[in-house]
Amino acid sequence: MNSIARLYKTIGPKYCCVVFDSPGANNSKREVWPEYKTNRQVIKTSFKKQLMWIKEFCTIIGLPLFIHRTTEADDIISSMVNFLRGSNIETDQDVSPDEKPQKMRSIEFKVPDQTKGGVFDKVSGRSNLPLEPIQHENGSGIDHMKFDVYILTADKDLLQILEQNESGNVNVRIVQPHKKFRHVDEEVVRAEYGIPPERFSEYLALVGDSADNIPGVLGIGPKTAPILISKYPSFKDIIKSEEITKIAKKGGKYSLSVEKAYDFHLITKLKSDLPILTSMSQLLKKRTLETQFLEFCKLFSLQKCSQRWQDVTH
Repeated sequence: MNSIARLYKTIGPKYCCVVFDSPGANNSKREVWPEYKTNRQVIKTSFKKQLMWIKEFCTIIGLPLFIHRTTEADDIISSMVNFLRGSNIETDQDVSPDEKPQKMRSIEFKVPDQTKGGVFDKVSGRSNLPLEPIQHENGSGIDHMKFDVYILTADKDLLQILEQNESGNVNVRIVQPHKKFRHVDEEVVRAEYGIPPERFSEYLALVGDSADNIPGVLGIGPKTAPILISKYPSFKDIIKSEEITKIAKKGGKYSLSVEKAYDFHLITKLKSDLPILTSMSQLLKKRTLETQFLEFCKLFSLQKCSQRWQDVTH
């Protein structure tokens, strides 16, 4: 919540939304790689309640929420950025060669002006706000505008969407709250990883990603991967290269890691073709529910820092 307030104070966005994972968001990728994210601790009930309260807070102050039961947040964000770029790809062969993109609707939480019983039940922790999906009517596409897009995230997977689009109408930056709100753009990715952002998914598939429990190709590290990516024009060419063939010939776990490389890339490559946005109006902040806002701040002893939300709630 503090990050949201800081974002509004420093950037003052015209359009904004908050995107969450759902409990079943990992299932499709686990069908490809069963070990995907299995190294993570089971989410405690207390943390689940915190997430519920954060969603509730965002709803109260009028921020649009996007959640889908089978899609991870980074895939939703990637598709949103692609919508802004105005190049709605029908299929993405690198991501899902055997599947057609699912129909998806944005989910926002519809909150009435008056809510019985307060913000949520103090005993059960269940929300008293009726969370009803709003089905957006089809709207017009984006205007011929230029957008400065700021994505607040600690997820490095999203670095792959920082490439410049041909029309040049979208300038995307990642804001990393865990690194003192550092701004990362295409130049930073090239400087730190030695590769263009659009091939960062290949880097993760080769090197591995411990956060998501993706082992990568054995024998390929942060120094070798950029060399291969620079040398070969596609991930397919890398896997068929002399360098990777030598690793596969070692047999055993080395050969297995090469065989799984395509699966790793299916997981690390973000989807960009999901039909989430139809109009920029979906990203407009709604008016704040003042009564619920004050109740929420009082309930969580946020009165002293309520001024911090001034830029967000009005």
